[in-house]
Amino acid sequence: MSATAGGTSGTLLFITSHDSDDDLRDDSRNDSRDDFTTATVPRTVRVHDMRSLPLPPSLDREGFAVLLHTPVATLDMPPEDIRAKALDSVAKAISTAIGANRVFVFDFTVRGTGAGETGMPLERDDSGEIVKRKADRRAHCDYTVESGPRRAAEVLADHAVDVSLPTHFAIYNAWHPLIGPLRDNPLALCDTRSITMDDLRPVDIQQAGGREGQVYEVQQRDTQRWHYVSDMQPEEMLLFVGYDSSAPTRFVPHGAFDDLHARAPVPPRASIEFRVLALFD
Repeated sequence: MSATAGGTSGTLLFITSHDSDDDLRDDSRNDSRDDFTTATVPRTVRVHDMRSLPLPPSLDREGFAVLLHTPVATLDMPPEDIRAKALDSVAKAISTAIGANRVFVFDFTVRGTGAGETGMPLERDDSGEIVKRKADRRAHCDYTVESGPRRAAEVLADHAVDVSLPTHFAIYNAWHPLIGPLRDNPLALCDTRSITMDDLRPVDIQQAGGREGQVYEVQQRDTQRWHYVSDMQPEEMLLFVGYDSSAPTRFVPHGAFDDLHARAPVPPRASIEFRVLALFD
């Protein structure tokens, strides 16, 4: 597979088919999520450049969009400063873009790569939440049919607001590099229209504070359409669906990928992601 105009090729980690154990490789020890237990295999896929699409991607169509914003978080900013300075800025940018009635930014993680196998070391804040991880190369969805509504209800309870979940709510991931141009382990997103539920396998995970979670891991199929933003800069933010109570853009598989045709120089990746609950009704 060679590089051509409009995209590149790269390697992501996928689960094997449900009925085959061929070429199984257990990467769970090297994954940024130490609660994954399933084995994966590397697959090389075509990754299309969003900059070359005929129309900009949208949340309602592909399940993701690119927003321009003024970044507040920096690589050396401590977690307490990110909470104090960056969360409100992200909430306002997203609220303006999607037109939600209320927006809650409830989580953030800094990710990166570096020398050695571990990359960016795990770092927890005072509450036990992990705020720094290595880049996650497993193709996955952050939530499932089961865990999406449960997590949304937990967020409202954590914020102690007297509001019930409306008919239409969504959890988004807002992701941007902390240094650019990003060429090391960029983020690949799968067009939600190109996947089926048969591509997804639910996996239960244990999270900080004993909270139960569930994610989808992804089986690779040739019909899937993967996308990224070439030479992405901190002023560009990827907003994509983690869970949406209204079909069809309910889940967007994603993962960091090894760009086989990355142009030099390739400084180590540093990125930040925010998880956001949006209420619409």
